Amino acid sequence: MTKQLITDKYVKLEKAERLIKDNSSSVEEREENWQTVDEIVNYKFVESVLDRLPEEHHGGFLEIYTKSPNDETVVFGFLEEKVGKDIKDDLKKELEKISSEMLDGFLSNDETTLETQSEGKPPVK
Repeated sequence: MTKQLITDKYVKLEKAERLIKDNSSSVEEREENWQTVDEIVNYKFVESVLDRLPEEHHGGFLEIYTKSPNDETVVFGFLEEKVGKDIKDDLKKELEKISSEMLDGFLSNDETTLETQSEGKPPVK
């Protein structure tokens, strides 16, 4: 996986890790897949924050998150000040939902690959 983000603590991707490992044909492909996962999680996290944060604070959040993407105290401190104490719990729930959605996506792609292989067709990637 790429650099550590605060989202890594809340997104559970153990099953996805196994699927990526089992379905990647090379180390480079595995790293590319993890980079894609990290980008999706990061995008979804930022999107969730911006949906809850008043627009006048978007720039401040993006500046803080860009400088300190792994500093939970700074990022959530800013958000709690601007949105309220429940923001951390709301975002944790959102990240759990993202984990579940990503796993569902991996599993449906894995099933499609397995179905195609069992029909004697090359896997679709």
